[in-house]
Amino acid sequence: MTHNMTSGPITPSLVKFTIPLVLGNLFQLTYNAADSVIVAILFINGMCLGAGILVSTAFGAGDRDRLEKQVSTTAIAGAAFSLGFSLLCILLAGPLLRLMQVPAAVLPLAVSYLRVVFGGLIFTFFYNFLAATLRALGDSKSALYFLMLSALLNILGDLFCVAVMGWGVEGAALSTVASEALCCLCCAVYIKARVPVLCLGRRWLVFEPAMLRQTVQYGWTTAMQQGTPQQNIGHAMTTLMAQNRGAAKPDRVRRGFAAGMRIEAVYGLAIMAVCFFGAEPIMRLFADEPEVIALGVRFLRLVSLFYLLPSATNGIQGGFRGVGQLQVTLNSSLLNMGGRVAAAALFVLVFHMDIEALPWSYA
Repeated sequence: MTHNMTSGPITPSLVKFTIPLVLGNLFQLTYNAADSVIVAILFINGMCLGAGILVSTAFGAGDRDRLEKQVSTTAIAGAAFSLGFSLLCILLAGPLLRLMQVPAAVLPLAVSYLRVVFGGLIFTFFYNFLAATLRALGDSKSALYFLMLSALLNILGDLFCVAVMGWGVEGAALSTVASEALCCLCCAVYIKARVPVLCLGRRWLVFEPAMLRQTVQYGWTTAMQQGTPQQNIGHAMTTLMAQNRGAAKPDRVRRGFAAGMRIEAVYGLAIMAVCFFGAEPIMRLFADEPEVIALGVRFLRLVSLFYLLPSATNGIQGGFRGVGQLQVTLNSSLLNMGGRVAAAALFVLVFHMDIEALPWSYA
């Protein structure tokens, strides 16, 4: 079910859109942890993110033709890349693992596992692509439900294939691929039944090179900025603002940005209070030694005072993505990372600061 975010109350739309994104990240972490491997393909993530922004803009503008061409172009390019990259990784799995100095005793098992997992890379792409497209159309819940089901089946599949059937690492890999394929199938069936705007028929075969270039340009600058609730709020802002930019509603773009920044501030203040006042019990969840707990409390209380800064940063970056200014978010991320490393080196090597050097470098 699509959700047109170009009308209606802004703040409730942002909140309802953000919650499934946050839960989706948690289930994705569970999914990956079950197999102790993360297949993080920057190009795939970037294409899906870039396409999501452009689909949001076309959807908000009511430009059905551009929306369809954007979706089909991304699907064709992503499928081709996934298949090519899968073949390359299957052929080079052994040399790559030896380059990473994997012990010889486990090398055959690792090679078998990676070959099976990389063989299913196309399912990884299509789930991320279909989920990103649904989110771009204002539906962040459906993809979450499919991911929850897939994560649960992956865990159960691991237990069945490894513990019951005794298939070892190959069984774990097969469980991963099968659950990802099921996730894609669920998305496709749902789209066929409930999202007519994505039922393209032969139009799935349309490919526009210019659109692909713009998709990659948008996506790779965004792919480096994923993960936390603060970032998910920013992603929700991006979708809402992109839809309203496409619909030529600058007032709602500005109001959406303001509402998103308020949500970021509320979240930042809430997590700051939890981490500052609950620092000691939080640290006791991870350690028993008094010295370790004391150091952790010092670190957590200080870093919590700065939580409003990344909240503001992620909100602002989400706003710039929503209005198509991707270079600004890239530059700010590079400045953030470079400045953090330089500040940490200065505080530790020159001023000989203790554990407090890291929170101050973050700030």
